[in-house]
Amino acid sequence: HVLISNIIAGLFEFECRNTEGKQ
Repeated sequence: HVLISNIIAGLFEFECRNTEGKQ
C-alpha cells in the first residue's frame, strides 16, 4: 500500500503549506 501512504503524505504536506499560507 505504498500508493496510499504516498497520497496521505501528499495531503499532509498540502495541509502544512495551506496552514503556512494562512498565517
